[in-house]
Amino acid sequence: EIDILVHMLGGSSAPAGGFVALTDEQWRRELDFNLVPAVRLDRAIVPSMVAQRRGVVIHVTSIQNVLPL
Repeated sequence: EIDILVHMLGGSSAPAGGFVALTDEQWRRELDFNLVPAVRLDRAIVPSMVAQRRGVVIHVTSIQNVLPL
């Protein structure tokens, strides 16, 4: 039984220049690294939380370890 899940992941190998600088392949790679794991965790965990009528999932992502501000 899982009541709380905190998922922390983040990173980027994208070049400078914003969203227009990325190719479709770079977009795919970034989504596969940052978004897809969250979706997979949600699909695995959330149905049991719904069945037990409680639970919280928190996703945190950042690239600040690579590009500190």
